[in-house]
Amino acid sequence: MLIVQYRRISDYTTGPAILSNYIERTSMKIFNTILLALFSASLAHAASLEDDVNRYVERFSGNKTVNEELVESLEWMGLSDPRLFDLIERRAIECAEPGRYDRKTRNQVQLYLRALGFSGQSKYALTLQNFAPDLTYGRRAKNALEDMPYYQKWNPIISNRAIFDAKYSDDVNRILNMLQSDDFLLKRLGAQRVYAENKDAILLSTLETEIRASYMNMTNENDNGPIDAVSWMVKALGSAKQEQYRPLLQEVAVKAPNKKIRKYAKQALDR
Repeated sequence: MLIVQYRRISDYTTGPAILSNYIERTSMKIFNTILLALFSASLAHAASLEDDVNRYVERFSGNKTVNEELVESLEWMGLSDPRLFDLIERRAIECAEPGRYDRKTRNQVQLYLRALGFSGQSKYALTLQNFAPDLTYGRRAKNALEDMPYYQKWNPIISNRAIFDAKYSDDVNRILNMLQSDDFLLKRLGAQRVYAENKDAILLSTLETEIRASYMNMTNENDNGPIDAVSWMVKALGSAKQEQYRPLLQEVAVKAPNKKIRKYAKQALDR
């Protein structure tokens, strides 16, 4: 559902040019939100991984400016196809110099660089390494280089349609693949998706199962990856605010061997 927050014009500095710019910026944000919603709906039940790739290629082949949320969504789509990421790499290279003088373009380039890490494709490592020493773009390039080996392993798991359940949307199936994987860092990504926006009943039930199976095993204070993952699973389950999961959260808040996990359970109960 699109929610538009209205403000009094007096809340802003008035004047014909400033008012016109405000209206233009607001209209563009609404337009981009609608476009992303329509695009997400088209991905809800794609027939194949090829369909997912083709839809992204179509968007990145069009307008120079791409919605920020669209680029960020590649973090959890499980896509690695060079047909898509070659386009993103080309955009990053072509827009890098203009981006030094234009903030909007600079932000786009930084998003493109981060997206190359989500590809999991080592073929883009050289491009990212070239950007790494750059004062403007280096941080995002380094982040992408760190992400790349994880996504090389994760993308085939996230996008594995062989275990998709037709009862659920593609987004729900992708999150299920994350939560049910053997990789706790990927479980964390799935939990973050639930926390951010998707509270489907099967996802909450899966979180419950995963928490029960793992929280008592989190005893190594130095093993931050799994501990952080379980903490996020607890946080995501609590964000649903469903009474049926309170007994588990209460149990975790008291019995979890790890203090961070206990803290997140207590916070979830207090919400």
